[in-house]
Amino acid sequence: MDKPGLVVQGAEDKLIPRHQAEDLSAAARCPLWLVPGAAHAECFPVAEKEFLDRLTALARKVQSNR
Repeated sequence: MDKPGLVVQGAEDKLIPRHQAEDLSAAARCPLWLVPGAAHAECFPVAEKEFLDRLTALARKVQSNR
């Protein structure tokens, strides 16, 4: 991974195909987090604590790369 990043998609998203998230993750060379039970735009409400934990960890990586 060159720079910190994270692709987040609801595992039940019917609007954006999963392969697009997988392609974006591969192109960006960053992790893909498929949020179980989340449809499109439901990742935060479904997994609020883990979402905040992952974003906090990502922000720390961004800060340490400066």
